[in-house]
Amino acid sequence: MRDWLRQASDSYERERLYLVRLTASVGPLPSTPGAAETEAALVAQRHAIETLATSERRGCALGAATALMADWPAVRELLDRAADRIGLQKPAMILPDHDSIMRVIGEGTDGLASERALGFGGQQLLLQNRGLFDLLEARAAARGDF
Repeated sequence: MRDWLRQASDSYERERLYLVRLTASVGPLPSTPGAAETEAALVAQRHAIETLATSERRGCALGAATALMADWPAVRELLDRAADRIGLQKPAMILPDHDSIMRVIGEGTDGLASERALGFGGQQLLLQNRGLFDLLEARAAARGDF
């Protein structure tokens, strides 16, 4: 499991760097109503994800990590569309595959408590993602991008 986590971390670091490059290339969003509230919501989301990552409940952090790895390809499709629009080169995505995610989930549980914690961590990460996309949608609506 340690090797999988190392691989997932290294590959996600590449994704994070891609996101930074893409964000810098696109530039800042124009000011819209609710910008301060948006910043506060993003800080709260970061805190929630950090809490999941440092949870002492066996399985919680692993659930969040595996949910991120499983969900990221869908997020990456949206990022790639934005990169295409501005002509930014897209790096190859080298995240762990579905089979390895399922294998590490199986290896990471040793009973009902850790299974529940793993599920909780995954659900919470996906809820954070949903909150982020709801926020992006609200910001686009405020700018009249729809």
